[in-house]
Amino acid sequence: MSLPNRRPLTLLIDIKSDAERDKLRSLVAQAHKRGRRLRFWATPEQESVWRELLAAGVDLIGTDDLPRLAKFLQARQAKHPAQ
Repeated sequence: MSLPNRRPLTLLIDIKSDAERDKLRSLVAQAHKRGRRLRFWATPEQESVWRELLAAGVDLIGTDDLPRLAKFLQARQAKHPAQ
């Protein structure tokens, strides 16, 4: 998967396998190598998806449920202060 030079990049994600996790991590690495931040929006409003995105190194997560995402991030920060 190559990273286009255009902005914004919109992808639908549905991570169900290690191969899909590897694709996501590769995409993040390509963006970061180019000095770009990666943002996902219109993703499922699920903590499992947010965990996958953060584990892959995604920089920003868009959501329609800001209070829930904030609570999730705060709980994550409390458990792992260095992250």
